[in-house]
Amino acid sequence: MSYVMSEKVKGLYAQLIEQFKPTHGSDCGVFVTHKGSTLPEKHILFVGRETNGIGTSLEELKSLPYAYMEADVTEGHLDWLVDGSYSYSTSPFWRTVGKTASEVFDKEYDGSIFNSVSWANLYRVAMCEKDGRINGSMKDAQRKLCADLLIEEIRELKPSAMVFLTGDWLDSFYDGDKEWSKLGYIQNFTDENCPLYIGKFDFNLGDGLVIPTIVVPHPQGKKEEDILPHVVEYVKSKFNN
Repeated sequence: MSYVMSEKVKGLYAQLIEQFKPTHGSDCGVFVTHKGSTLPEKHILFVGRETNGIGTSLEELKSLPYAYMEADVTEGHLDWLVDGSYSYSTSPFWRTVGKTASEVFDKEYDGSIFNSVSWANLYRVAMCEKDGRINGSMKDAQRKLCADLLIEEIRELKPSAMVFLTGDWLDSFYDGDKEWSKLGYIQNFTDENCPLYIGKFDFNLGDGLVIPTIVVPHPQGKKEEDILPHVVEYVKSKFNN
């Protein structure tokens, strides 16, 4: 199952890049959504918050947006997790992703499990330097385009469930009078505390595309048993419907 990026999605990435070039130049890079190379018929889209130390600067990406994004999305997939070049077992985020997929699909928890999922981030432009963080002004500058971009990628990928490992970072995308709320994308929202903040809602994008979604804290610094069971139980319940 290949993900062919539409012209609309490419255009949104191009807008992000052009927006940040004048002010941030070589200090920032753009994150592109990744997918596993063998997505099952029912698959999960995991959404993180940001990518630090993204490694490839806007100035270096001379062929943006098309050549870079085609290589990164349709060929790159998540091979860096599958082939062992990144130690996913040391990352709370990737352990949660991998173990969720392992439980839901009843497959062994190893590198190959990442072939079964796709991964996006809320914020796409990040600092290139190792452990660099995006600041508030950078979030504000890209939030609207990132919100539009994620909606379009969801429409293309059509995941069967979504897991936001973002905690309250997601609030800025739909809280109050934000566009996602005004357009009716967020429906049947429930807010729980068991024991950490957990939200559940239906992501309704129209034309029959309604995706069950759960929001949990980012796993960094949290106990795995406080997050993982809730995510696994929720996704399994939706996949078994």
